[in-house]
Amino acid sequence: MKSMKKYIHQVWVQGETQLPDTFKNNRALWQEAFPDFEMVLWDNESARERWPDFAEHTDTCYHHATRCDLILARALRDIGGLATGTDCVPNNPQALRQYIESHDSLLVFINQGPNASNGLQWSSTPNHPFWAMVCQHQMRSNGALLATLPPNKATGPWCYTKCLERFEGSIDIVPGETAYTKYWNEAKTWNNPEAFIDPGYARSWILDETKAKEIETVVERLKAKNYNKNLIDNELLLCKKHNLFYASCSKNACSKIKSFLASLIIGTQFKNHSPHSKNHTGLKGLNDIRPSEAYEALFGARVFRFAFVRDPYRRAISCYLNRINELGLEDYDNAEYATKIFHQNRNAILDWKKNKNPHTENTLTEITFSDFIEYICQQDYYDMDRHWAPQTDSLHLDIIKYDYIGRVENLEEDLRKILKINKIWAARPWVEEHINKSAAADTDIDEYFDNSLKIIFNRKFNADFTAYDELRATN
Repeated sequence: MKSMKKYIHQVWVQGETQLPDTFKNNRALWQEAFPDFEMVLWDNESARERWPDFAEHTDTCYHHATRCDLILARALRDIGGLATGTDCVPNNPQALRQYIESHDSLLVFINQGPNASNGLQWSSTPNHPFWAMVCQHQMRSNGALLATLPPNKATGPWCYTKCLERFEGSIDIVPGETAYTKYWNEAKTWNNPEAFIDPGYARSWILDETKAKEIETVVERLKAKNYNKNLIDNELLLCKKHNLFYASCSKNACSKIKSFLASLIIGTQFKNHSPHSKNHTGLKGLNDIRPSEAYEALFGARVFRFAFVRDPYRRAISCYLNRINELGLEDYDNAEYATKIFHQNRNAILDWKKNKNPHTENTLTEITFSDFIEYICQQDYYDMDRHWAPQTDSLHLDIIKYDYIGRVENLEEDLRKILKINKIWAARPWVEEHINKSAAADTDIDEYFDNSLKIIFNRKFNADFTAYDELRATN
């Protein structure tokens, strides 16, 4: 057998900083059992740089498990070594070492379909023709199946089984009972305390019907908070490249934050396009991704969820100045649509004002700040325009548990913290880019709100005040 530098290949798509402690402990067990092996933890970015075919298809892969399969097969093909999952732990490392020191390859074969398993693999040298065949078969149909088939069929056991059936070369087969302490199917399992590894069987790619139904129910709950059922499509957004989930809220610096996330995706400063266009930003809404990805985005440990809250007084002042008293537009805004909504909202307020004071001598074309606040305070939350609808409804604090909630008043500082937590260093210069600065940022609140307005506004938006006061002390 040829002498070579020895590696243990594993994958955590989001990167080592996002690796759960349980899996970090698993890696420590591998290092302790094989101190002469170099531990390699591949992630999405390192794999992008290494393999062009992976880079071409990773953004559309069905699941992280699909990406893991692609990476490990290519690592064995091009580098060689031992490949296994982060959920796997060495159970009988002495027996495993003895095997790999006396064999050029290792492929687990289970007498239950599909037969081949890629939970533990070994190639003593690079360029083994079997893993070359696997890599080629994973990209069948020009890689289209990576987006449509679950990983067990597209890139994992079924793919490996088909290659094994066609392979005419030499490869060393190990029975499943020798390799794994147990089988994932409890009805057909075995128990071998002397097996090479405990396979863990995290099975994170499996989204059962109950969980899929749960996602459907959650989405309906999210939509039920506002008359505009399409709001969540452009407010709850996933940056797949860095596994960041952002819940945007109108008048809470959402233009800047979406532009910031788009810059992370494209790798350069985002400009000349609307930050609210997912086609240009590359951000994904819940309806743009599969139920398994949506569930992970909302509840999974692999995704970093964040949002921003704003002083409710200043948000209301900004709404009035930018959406009622005048229409503030950016170059990227859809002027026709924005103008239509602007006039609809003004007409609704004027009609309410006329009905409230039918005999008034005052002009019915002027809308004062007091008019605006009194109007929205008598509105049903469900009927409110997104710009002044409660922040707590837009952020869905009753459903989504956030890893970080920043404050618009500390926007740049909090964005830097989010970058630091996720170790995204290259994006720091984009934090300072000012986009759509609010006219209310430096306004004296008391110039707009007298005590009577504060009382009714506090009563109506009590949840926003409570959330702002509680959340501003977190992180």
